[in-house]
Amino acid sequence: MIRIKRIKLGVLRIPLRKPFVSALRYVDSIEDVVVQIETDCGLRGYGVATPALRVNGESVDSIISVVRDLFAPRLIGNDISGFETILNAIDHCVVGHSAAKASIDVALHDLISQAAGFPLYRFLGGNSKQITTGISISNNALDEMVNDACAAVSDGFTTLKLKLGSDQGIDTDIRLVQQIRGLVGGQVEIGVDANQAWSEKDALKFVLRMETIGANLSFIEQPVLSSELSSLARVAAAWRIPVLADESCSSPHAAVDLINDGLIDGVAIKLMKLGGIRAARVVYDVARLRSKICAVTCLMESPIGVAASASFCSGRNVRFIDLDPMALIAHNPVIGGVTMLANKLVLSDVPGLGIEGIEEVEPVVTIK
Repeated sequence: MIRIKRIKLGVLRIPLRKPFVSALRYVDSIEDVVVQIETDCGLRGYGVATPALRVNGESVDSIISVVRDLFAPRLIGNDISGFETILNAIDHCVVGHSAAKASIDVALHDLISQAAGFPLYRFLGGNSKQITTGISISNNALDEMVNDACAAVSDGFTTLKLKLGSDQGIDTDIRLVQQIRGLVGGQVEIGVDANQAWSEKDALKFVLRMETIGANLSFIEQPVLSSELSSLARVAAAWRIPVLADESCSSPHAAVDLINDGLIDGVAIKLMKLGGIRAARVVYDVARLRSKICAVTCLMESPIGVAASASFCSGRNVRFIDLDPMALIAHNPVIGGVTMLANKLVLSDVPGLGIEGIEEVEPVVTIK
């Protein structure tokens, strides 16, 4: 048996090379709560929780409180071989708190795959350590977005996700897409993400114009408010451009309902939104059973979260991958786990996530 001996919590902050903006929020640094679960035989599993009040409703303080006060008592002393039972207990002890749950889920998956002697991507059934990712273009002034898109293509990215929802209106969003398509050519895939910023009327106008100008978009992500499921369904039904739900998939139950009801063309899977790898597998399996498109995306997460999401992608039929924070950070304080070469994420072949250590973590508390 391998029993959990202690849990360490810390905060990791990594500045971005430039601020990242969406219709939901402005971010100038990554801020993750790092969870280290240590066992009595010396194994150490890493997980992270990314706070995002407007996405998952969590803050650094709420994550630390939930992990320390609710989750840790259900972890200390338990054998990691019963990790499914542990995750059930974690999931049912509190409603919501998906990022906090994801931190435990990822750390336990790291531990159990270490104990099995496999890198996490192979433990999850993957067959490739190399994952190709797209990159999101921050929602800035038109000229800046055009320059950023062209720079990303020059850096080797072949899929762009444009963050839209301009304060200047839908016509500016349309003009932006048209300009970028004209500059990057037809070989680069382009998707757009409005982060709930459009009305149904504007969303329908946008898709009609995309058809008219031949923008050849690969997807539209969350065009309308997450609560407006009827509007989301009407936009998805109106045109051939696939419409993906993101913020509307606020939990595994919500995602499964959207898929089973046939309201959308696909789902954006985020570990921090769904509660970790186990929940993401459920959503993925249901989506593929219904022949829906799967995208795997992330919040502005540290390389630990990126490594976990990339491990999940390996060997799966994921149509769009947007795990780009490692292209945006000023430096990487995480040793091991995943590296980035142009638009490729390269996973470690060391058992588990392959993380050897983390620099610059601010310790918060140790629970024994």
